[in-house]
Amino acid sequence: MKNYFDKLDKKVSHYKNKYPTKPRKVAAKLAFWNAKCIFKKELISSNKNTFVKQSDKINIAFCL
Repeated sequence: MKNYFDKLDKKVSHYKNKYPTKPRKVAAKLAFWNAKCIFKKELISSNKNTFVKQSDKINIAFCL
């Protein structure tokens, strides 16, 4: 999600500078942009495909 939050930060600052006296317009544009992002695959982080290293795993055992 890092990519999404970076782009969101850029959009917020851009619209804040472009429409300083129209917060409703900014909110509407950001809501529409967020709705579009739900269906875009490029903004979804690729962390789902990464594997955990062996050294980062924690092994837990239970004795009955």
